[in-house]
Parts: sequence; structure tokens; C-alpha cells
Amino acid sequence: MAEASRWHLGTPKRKLRYREDVEIRTTLQELLLYSIFLINLCILTFGMVNPHMYYLNKVMSSLFLDTSVAGEERTNFKSIRSITDFWKFMEGPFLDGLYWDSWYNNEKLYDLKNSSRIYYENILLGLPRVRQLKVRNGTCKVYSFFRSLMDECYDKYTSKNEDMADFGLKQDTEWKYSSPGMNSPWHWGFVGVYQNGGYIFTLSKSKSETLNKFINLRMNSWITRGTRVIFIDFSVYNANVNLFCIIRLVAEFPATGGILTSWQFYSVKLLRYVSFYDYFIASCEIIFCIFIIVFSIQEIKKLKEFKFAYFKSIWNWLELLLLVVSIFSQIWLIEITSEPTNEGAVKKKKSRIFYSSVIYSKSRKYQP
Repeated sequence: MAEASRWHLGTPKRKLRYREDVEIRTTLQELLLYSIFLINLCILTFGMVNPHMYYLNKVMSSLFLDTSVAGEERTNFKSIRSITDFWKFMEGPFLDGLYWDSWYNNEKLYDLKNSSRIYYENILLGLPRVRQLKVRNGTCKVYSFFRSLMDECYDKYTSKNEDMADFGLKQDTEWKYSSPGMNSPWHWGFVGVYQNGGYIFTLSKSKSETLNKFINLRMNSWITRGTRVIFIDFSVYNANVNLFCIIRLVAEFPATGGILTSWQFYSVKLLRYVSFYDYFIASCEIIFCIFIIVFSIQEIKKLKEFKFAYFKSIWNWLELLLLVVSIFSQIWLIEITSEPTNEGAVKKKKSRIFYSSVIYSKSRKYQP
């Protein structure tokens, strides 16, 4: 009896020890699993960051922002303060920066295939686009005492104040209003938030034709008192480092007068799977998807077991948030990489593809 009693008293201890061993083993397994997940996530996050992105942005920004007008060392895109300065930039540094058709010894570049090679290495994709947004006259009121001096009034830019009427020569697209599309996001500037659409024209593949276009616009007052912003959008591709650079130059014309300039230079990798390292990253993406599936199954099991009590834990909410962000990031990645990226597709879908890629690339850097 005493022996049976001792056996009976020792049973809970063995069960307790066994339970502790199971908990330790389970904790170690989860720790190992999450460690692998974290390492894989770090590889994905930092593997997308290429040091060439910084240098490509740097050389492009130096070319289009810091190059001065010939004979005027202080006049570049950053220092534009008047409409005269703006046209000097467009007809000088901007035009010279876009069109490269000769070597440094003035020999003609061959095999260009009807495209420009900026710095001899960066292919200009499609045609650069210039877009203007205006406001109507009479969108604000002039105090009665000053109406004899100035009877016109142009308020700041809003969608309600936007001018949509044809103006000037009323012939080509630059004089006719184009309705907003859904291809690119609105732009948040210094003095306003600007929507799509406006008065748009694309540049020519010929430098001389583009120069004549700028001169014609300048002589016929394409920029008016109602002008509130001008966007210059174009993109280049560098095959050496397999990177696209999306460039936007912005000149805002506030109601106070003068010009405020800003710019965006984003380097992104659209052709993702080229080298062995790219395929290694692709394998990590597949592993990441497997982790998402495994974690989703775990959360579904916990939800079935605990039902509404599941939502009382803050940690469960954090795990759900992690899953949702991860799933949406993978869906976004599939959508971007499935788009064709040949030159024809770039011309048709450039804004949506490129700006989606920019947003995705930036979000991946801060992914939890």
C-alpha cells in the first residue's frame, strides 16, 4: 500500500515535469520558426536595397538640378524664381540633359535606335511629358479700392478653381484641357495638392523640334497668370545596374507670385529576376509566402478554439496586422512584376507601373 501510495503521489510531479518539457520544446520550436521568418524577412527587405540606387539618383539629380544656364552660373532648376528663368532652364540645361547624340569629342553616337542615351548609359524611355494646371480668373475678389488698378484675380489652386477651358492657340493638346485619369496619384506640393489632367504635351525625339516647341510656347504665352503648377515627367533605364529612374520636376506658381521648385528622383528595380542573386531573393519570397500560409492556419485554429476571446489579446491583433500587411505586400508585388516592361508598355502604362513600383519599394523598406 505504501508503495502504491508513493507511486500515486509521484504521478502529478511527472506529469508536471512532462508538461514543462512540452512547453519548453514548443517555445523553442516557435522561437526557431520566428527566427527563420525574421531572417528571411530581413533578407527580403534589405535585399531590395541596391547601393546603385543612390548613385543613379545622385547623377540624375546633379544633371537636371545643378546644371546652370550657359553664361548664368546662378540660374539652374533649384534657383528658378521667374517665368523667364523657367524658359531659360527648359531651353538650356533641361534640353541638353535630355538629348545626348554625340560623344565627348563631338563624334556622332551610332546605334541609338531612335532613343537618347543620357550620360551614354541611361536610355530615355518613351517621351518626356510636360503638364500644366491653371485656375480661372475671378476665383477671388479684388477689394473695391484697388479694382481700378487690377480687376483680375487668380486664387490658389483647388479642384473647384481649376480652369478647364481651351486657351491660346487652341490647336494642339498643350492648349486643350485633358480630363484627369486614374493612372497616377495626386501630387502634394508646397502650396497645394494637384490632381491629374490639365494641359499636356509630350516632347519630340528630336532636340531641334523640342526646342522649337518650347520657343513657340514661350512666344505664345503658354504660361499665364492663372498657371499654378507645371510637371515635367520622364524615366530612364540603366541596363548596367538594371534600374529604372523615375524623375519628376515640379515648378509651382503660387498666388503670391514667383516660382517654387521641387523634384522627385526614384530608382526602382522592375526587372526583378535577372541574376543568380535575384533568383535567391525569389526563393526567399516563396519561403515568405509559405510562412504566411502557416501563420494564417495557426491563427484560424486559435480563432476556432478561443472564438470571441481571441480578440481580447493585443498580441493576436498584432499578429493579424502582420498577416494582413504581408498578404497585401505580396499581392502588390505580383501585380507590379506581372506588368510588361518593354518600351511599348512603358509608353502606355508608365505612370501607373512606375509610381506603383515607387510606393511599393518605399513601403517594403519599412515593412514590419
